[in-house]
Amino acid sequence: MAWGGENAKLSKKLRISSFISSLILVYASVVLLEKAGLVNIIDNNTAINISAWIYVFVFGLSTLGNITSKSKYEKIVMTPVAIYLVVAFLIAIVG
Repeated sequence: MAWGGENAKLSKKLRISSFISSLILVYASVVLLEKAGLVNIIDNNTAINISAWIYVFVFGLSTLGNITSKSKYEKIVMTPVAIYLVVAFLIAIVG
């Protein structure tokens, strides 16, 4: 399903991009946990708040990309995941 599901095996460039994406998602997890008050790793409320809003925007765009994807699996599986992430961040921000 990664990258539109068009590649049975990812190229080196897409593997590197996937690795970078995984780091971004790890940071997203830390931001969400910080907003929920479960961890205190970064200890910078301004950075956490800005990051949380950026993730709402990014996952919102991801939702649109997944909805319009040619891959039926991206539409079926990844669209709900992206929506869930937007909602989770909004709940954590308002929270």
